[in-house]
Amino acid sequence: MTSYACKPNARSYTILIDGLCRMNRSEDAFLLLRKMTNSGYTPSIVTYNALMNGLCKEGKLFEAYNLLDGMLNKGCLPNVSTYTTLICGLCKHGMVHKIFELWEEMSKICIPDVTIYTSVIDGLCKQGRVFEAEHVFHKALEKGCPPNVYTYNALISGFCKMGILEKASTLFDTMEAKGDCPDLCTYNTLISGFSKAGRPHDALKFLQSMPQNNCKPDVSTYNIIVSSFCRLLKADEAYDLKNSMQALNCSPDTFTYNMLINVLCKVGRLEEATSIIEEMLLEGCFPTVVTYNTMLSGYCQKGAIQEASLLFLQMGCRGIGPDDVAYTCMIVAFCRIGNAEKAYKLFIEMYNEGMILDVVSCNRLLQSLCDISRVLKANRVFKLMELKGPSLNKDSFEAVINGFCKIQRIIKAFLLFDQMVFKRWVPSIQTCNLLILGLCRLDRLTLALKVFERLPIIGVDCNEETLNIIINALRKVGRIKECEQYLGKLIQLASDASWVR
Repeated sequence: MTSYACKPNARSYTILIDGLCRMNRSEDAFLLLRKMTNSGYTPSIVTYNALMNGLCKEGKLFEAYNLLDGMLNKGCLPNVSTYTTLICGLCKHGMVHKIFELWEEMSKICIPDVTIYTSVIDGLCKQGRVFEAEHVFHKALEKGCPPNVYTYNALISGFCKMGILEKASTLFDTMEAKGDCPDLCTYNTLISGFSKAGRPHDALKFLQSMPQNNCKPDVSTYNIIVSSFCRLLKADEAYDLKNSMQALNCSPDTFTYNMLINVLCKVGRLEEATSIIEEMLLEGCFPTVVTYNTMLSGYCQKGAIQEASLLFLQMGCRGIGPDDVAYTCMIVAFCRIGNAEKAYKLFIEMYNEGMILDVVSCNRLLQSLCDISRVLKANRVFKLMELKGPSLNKDSFEAVINGFCKIQRIIKAFLLFDQMVFKRWVPSIQTCNLLILGLCRLDRLTLALKVFERLPIIGVDCNEETLNIIINALRKVGRIKECEQYLGKLIQLASDASWVR
């Protein structure tokens, strides 16, 4: 403007300041404000409100407070818009306590409007201070400031979050009685509150009352109640509600179908769950990895491994690659039926895809492989866990140690035992006995005795089986005097056990 000899006026500066604030450039806006005052123009309430809005939007509430003081010092009285902006900013950033400091000062200058009251009520409710919010609500009524739908929604939401559902319901009745029409947000809030409290039938009553207030439920409204029925394992009620929404031209979404499939699997109605997937496809609603994982889990829990395997293959054919949940489900299922070889193949496939099995499932696989003497494969799983995760734990070590003992690879077992003790994990006495027995059978009696002597140091109490293993090994090599020494310990242990009984 200046290059065209056109001097900016106060309005020009205000427009530019407002634009900078909308772009989150409050610092530049204040530089322009200084230039404006240096040019002899006095900022108006509109200018200050633009700055206040910019500061609050950027979360600069300390600067916003300073701006308010600066306005008063320069004789520019804040208006309702100024206070509304600042109060909304304080509420948004959880500084509700500061509002009450402003309240008295604001009341001297202007009358709080419904927006201010609603902001305060909403802020208090978000902090769980719902009874204070209720007090502010009644205070607004006393001051002749009627609430609007947003005010009601804020307080109803507060009551629902705190589980004070009867008050929320009463407030809804008051709202209707005064001719204030509830909106979709009002209904969804109440329906969600009652559904989460395990009262879906009460939630249904609100759903059924929506048409009389010209309010049409959306798929989210239905999903809230469907979810509640599913959590309570009320599959028939959930399915009936799905049919009701379809009858009213509200199409279920993937979330609706997934919830129904989940509850049907949980109650063992797998054929019906399968038919839901077919319905999804007919309705143009495509199953997701969650859909398939839910079905896989249902089949595996029922022991229907063939059906689960077929579905697992279908996932890949339909362009939905199995995720770690799907692999885990199948690996655990194969371990459960004793098919550790198939579980192992899936484990390797899973790791090659860059996925990691959780430690509990890994340990189950280790144990299953060792149970059928596939200890070298178990050791490979163990090494992959060491290399890529998950972190090994006591159960991981014990499974492989016991496996090596089973196939007479005792030195391997001993080295793992040593590594386990170094990590300060306390092995079970059963594992220690297996290792000591293996060493004795290998004629490594000296090493077996060293393991035995370490037991109290690492926090393991020997039992009668431990002493019998040592005594038999010593007797076998003719070390009778030492046999007598350990026999005395055995008698003492038996005596102590008898005394405890």
